[in-house]
Amino acid sequence: MYHSFLEGELTTVQQFRDQKDAILFLIRVSDSMVHITDEGPSALKTTLQCAYELLLQKIISNPKDMVGIVLYGTVLPISCHSSNPA
Repeated sequence: MYHSFLEGELTTVQQFRDQKDAILFLIRVSDSMVHITDEGPSALKTTLQCAYELLLQKIISNPKDMVGIVLYGTVLPISCHSSNPA
């Protein structure tokens, strides 16, 4: 089994590969982010599309990684577990 020294500790290559990454998007939703203009989609939609693309890349490269999105500054609570705003 191959070994490498990482920050003074002996770590196997397999342990290094099994590490998880986590990315958390904190998105402040302001009035200007939800306005749709003639120039294209709203800033919020563009932001969520970017987060989605990164999520797809993470699933392909390492399915154990975690990605989360927190929307704050919204008027009504938004939940992905419910179709009706609370």
